[in-house]
Amino acid sequence: MKVAIRDDDISYFTTPAELEQAWTNISFPITCAVTPFMVESEKHILPNREFAFHQTGTIEHPIRGNDELVAYLQEKITSGQISLALHGCNHQYRIQDKMLIAEYSDNDLDNLKRKTNRAKLEIDNLFEQTVDVFVPPDNAISAEGLKAIASVGLKYVQRAFPLKNIDTQLSLSWLHHYSNRFYFKVRYNIVYSKSFNNGMVVESAGYLFKDSIPLEKMIRDFDIFYEFDLPFTIATHYWELKNESTKNKLLNLLDYINRKSNVKFVTLREMFE
Repeated sequence: MKVAIRDDDISYFTTPAELEQAWTNISFPITCAVTPFMVESEKHILPNREFAFHQTGTIEHPIRGNDELVAYLQEKITSGQISLALHGCNHQYRIQDKMLIAEYSDNDLDNLKRKTNRAKLEIDNLFEQTVDVFVPPDNAISAEGLKAIASVGLKYVQRAFPLKNIDTQLSLSWLHHYSNRFYFKVRYNIVYSKSFNNGMVVESAGYLFKDSIPLEKMIRDFDIFYEFDLPFTIATHYWELKNESTKNKLLNLLDYINRKSNVKFVTLREMFE
């Protein structure tokens, strides 16, 4: 069984000290989902939103402007401790009818192509590698977003797999996959995480690690993934792990997982292989 750890929102505003605090004493590979041109976060209290701050600023801050962070990531990439995924271009939300609209929920294909190409070139050139895994901001991506990321050479996407808003061309293989999603959601209240080639990219689902979820429930959820040999990606944010109780909860979950037989910790890219 494959297990991956995904850390979203790495950007100009991230410090090496924050990443060290989050991932110290954790020897498993970490995939950092990087936003190359992050905008500022502003406070917005909105219905059904877990966090109070969201990226709604208007000024972009290129990650290459944080020399200390870039050097730190390059060192960790070379040592194999960290791998990279692309996490949008600037992560900018817009607010519409008191709802947040995520960057890749946009339906303007040409705009998304331009943004994705710009973001991918920045990360590829800055870190001297070819990134082909995409993590959409807010785990939300439209059909146009899928087309945009495929058009610039991104091959894999991981999101939250909602059961609504079907954005993939219908086929027998898709219906079979979708029926599995529906079954596991209704029967076990988990997201079916097997990879699926939607004709544009290969997509899979991550498990959203939240402090609001009791450890006991996360362990029960993992046991279902383990029973059915489903890939298990723990998706979190380094800034959430500043909270000591949240960090301890993650450590306890990882310790439980690591004591299971036939579990292999991999990068997010390896999760798709």
